[in-house]
Amino acid sequence: MISVEQAQELILKEVKSTAAERCDLLSARNRVLAETVYARSDFPAFDNSAMDGYAVRSTDGDLDHLEIIEVIAAGQRPSRTLERGQAARIMTGAMLPSGADAVLIQEEAQPTENTLRFDRFPAAGANVRRRGSFHQSGSPLLTPGSVLAPGEIALLAAAQRSFVLVHRPPVVAILSTGDELVGIDGDLSGVRIVDSNQYGLAAQVQQAGAVPRLLGIAPDDPTIIRERLIAALDADFILLSGGASVGQFDYTPKVLEELGAQVVLYKINMKPGKPLLFARCGGRLVWGLPGNPVSSLFCFWQFVYPAIRKSLGYPPQRWLLPTVQAKLTSPVRSRGDRRAYLRGQLSYQQQTWHFSPYRTDNSGDLVSLTGINAFAWLEAGATAAAEGEQLPVLVVGEVLTG
Repeated sequence: MISVEQAQELILKEVKSTAAERCDLLSARNRVLAETVYARSDFPAFDNSAMDGYAVRSTDGDLDHLEIIEVIAAGQRPSRTLERGQAARIMTGAMLPSGADAVLIQEEAQPTENTLRFDRFPAAGANVRRRGSFHQSGSPLLTPGSVLAPGEIALLAAAQRSFVLVHRPPVVAILSTGDELVGIDGDLSGVRIVDSNQYGLAAQVQQAGAVPRLLGIAPDDPTIIRERLIAALDADFILLSGGASVGQFDYTPKVLEELGAQVVLYKINMKPGKPLLFARCGGRLVWGLPGNPVSSLFCFWQFVYPAIRKSLGYPPQRWLLPTVQAKLTSPVRSRGDRRAYLRGQLSYQQQTWHFSPYRTDNSGDLVSLTGINAFAWLEAGATAAAEGEQLPVLVVGEVLTG
């Protein structure tokens, strides 16, 4: 068995970024830029006021008062040039009139009708945003790999880019296998169980920024599994849930071998999720995930999520989920035979990370995933950690504060 880190490295080596596609700006949030965007004009496009106040000449500080000659609103071009002894009422963002080189903020001004008095006078450049001081025309604003958060979207709008080139979201086909499975509205009489993995994995795929394609359930029949797998080969990634272990009815490895797939790795030195399989098949990447719900979803966070992020064009430092060191709020135990991940809740209180472990580590306990946002881990050979001890924690959800 190989380590988690070795498996991640092997998988990520096989992943390439998707092609670029044109996307309208309002649909581009959280997409990754696939082009360099250049400034079409200077930012700001003209000298303007950073504050509400009065445009003045910094050399007029020796005078005891100034004449107010006009009011300049944002979006309005000044009509007059300031001469010695003159000032103009100006609003934030309004163009600075010719002759002015500073703004006296209104809190320090003493206006009366058309006369302006003051106690302190601004130096040259005070409260003024100079043309091109933020960015100059023709220089790059954003480069490939930039993640388009709200700030980047606003910047692109200011640059008059209504469309941008971003990486296409990969299509991820999801197929569940097992005679025991039924659909969400299926008959649960006898010993059947609902195929929850397909829905959980689809939600994870969407959360990671990809497009899920649900292929339903294949029975434990290698012929049908083969047919479904061939039909899925037009997707970018394929997730097979169940059938990757060593049971009598686990056919995934056999079917992949028959299709000429090259197995890159099989079995990880961790719990949950030991029987993970990853292969190349027909130019596509295939993950054979465990059938147990917790194992399946956890393997996604560890090994599929980073691949989706890389394919979307994210920079390397944003492929993997983050980790922190956190204090245990109660003791934990493990068999010590391999790295053990323990689900729980991570919170940040009084400038310290705290991890509260869940009551069980049973990989079939789907209920235990509700409210979970992190997994602490004990390395192989470690069988326990005490309350208050620090452990590394993988963050998979929104962190609690307070």
